[in-house]
Order: sequence, then structure tokens, then C-alpha cells
Amino acid sequence: MAVAFVRKVTGLTAEQYDRITAEVSAILGEGNLPEGGLLHLAGPVEGGWMIVEAWESEEALNRYRAEVLGPASTRAGVPTPPGPVRSAFAVHKLIGRLRA
Repeated sequence: MAVAFVRKVTGLTAEQYDRITAEVSAILGEGNLPEGGLLHLAGPVEGGWMIVEAWESEEALNRYRAEVLGPASTRAGVPTPPGPVRSAFAVHKLIGRLRA
């Protein structure tokens, strides 16, 4: 079952986010989603950065965090929050056309 989450990362800056995504892109290729990833949106909010994602499963999300995001964040010099991300809700339907 697909899952989605919304997470505010307090204190994260655009520069830090861009460093992390550059490291992730070096692994996955520019603009590619990881295995199991369905959607990624991110942008600045007061006091940090908001991230919205949809995944084929919570297991796929946690695998990505452990195998790709964690190491990429370390190489970028930006620590990731510890532990698994809990899904905010089960996805009943996903429709999209947004392209950054």
C-alpha cells in the first residue's frame, strides 16, 4: 500500500537541501526517484524546509533513508533525523502532473 508523509525539517536551509540532493543525484542520476519512490516535493517554510513524499511502501522509504539519504546527507555534511519516518497516511489516490 502506498504511503505519504509531510515533514518539516527545522533549521534546514536551501543550501543544505541542495547539497543533499546533489549527493542523492550522484547516486540515482539527476531527477530520478529511488526505487519505490512515487513523488517528492520540497520547499522553504518559516524556520526550515517542508518535504512531502509518496512511496510504494513504508519499507521502501525506510530502505531509501538507510541506503541512500543517510550516506548522502553525511557526505553533504548535513545530519538526517534519526530513526524511521512514520507514514502520515495511506494513499488512496495519487494524480500528478507537476514538473519542476
